[in-house]
Amino acid sequence: MPRPVIGITLDFSRQDREQFALRDDYVRAVEEAGGLPIVLAPGRPEDAPELLGRVSGLLLTGGGDVDPALYGETPHETVGRVFPDRDVFELALAREALGRRMPLLAICRGQQVLNVATGGTLVQDIPSQLSGAMDHDPDIERWG
Repeated sequence: MPRPVIGITLDFSRQDREQFALRDDYVRAVEEAGGLPIVLAPGRPEDAPELLGRVSGLLLTGGGDVDPALYGETPHETVGRVFPDRDVFELALAREALGRRMPLLAICRGQQVLNVATGGTLVQDIPSQLSGAMDHDPDIERWG
């Protein structure tokens, strides 16, 4: 039986907006689970149905902030650089995957995309907007 093909979304590089980035542990985890990983670079949202027609599952990866305008809010002062191309592409993928009842794993930012895709909103800056909350610094390793 062929391995299931799992589409993995890409981030933009923090150093260079013209380069994509992907954590290798996403790819390795899909392989270790028996899947065949392929990357889905941010592209045209209207291509989501065709792309998902070629995979068995979707992995929405972590990364930077989702544009608050996409859930009807003005950006908090701490919102980082947003990537509209990635946002609209991943929202289209998430909605299409849900419509197909396709297996979907959303990690960190991916969970935020999934929430916005289903009509939810986000707390833009947890430390300043929720008393006693832990700061979420993506550069701090929390596992070992």
